[in-house]
Amino acid sequence: MDEVFSIYRKAMKKDLFLLIAIFVVSLLTVFLWLGFPLFFFINTLPLATPILFPFFSALLFSLGLVYTNINVAKELHQIKSHRSVFQWTIYFQLWIVGIAFVLIFVGYIILFYI
Repeated sequence: MDEVFSIYRKAMKKDLFLLIAIFVVSLLTVFLWLGFPLFFFINTLPLATPILFPFFSALLFSLGLVYTNINVAKELHQIKSHRSVFQWTIYFQLWIVGIAFVLIFVGYIILFYI
C-alpha cells in the first residue's frame, strides 16, 4: 500500500501546477459548488438534503482530480496489472469523494447545528 501512495505522491508532484490551479479555482468558487446542489433538493427532498448536499458537493470537488487519478492509474497498471486503469481510477475517485464527503458533512453539521 505504501507503493501506491508513493506513486500517487509522485504524480501529484508532476501535476503540481494543475493541482494548485484546481484548488485556487475551487476556493474562488466555493460558494457556487457548495450551494449548487442545494437548490435541486431543498424543496423536493427536505429530509435527504443533509446527506445529498455534501455528497454532490464532494462529487463536484473531486472532478478536478480526475486527470491526476488517471495518470496514477496508468502507472499503477504497469506495475500491478491485476486491476485495469479504469478500476484504479474509480478506486482513487471513490477515496477522494469519500474523504471530501466526510469533511464537508462534518463542516455542515458544525455550521448548522452548533
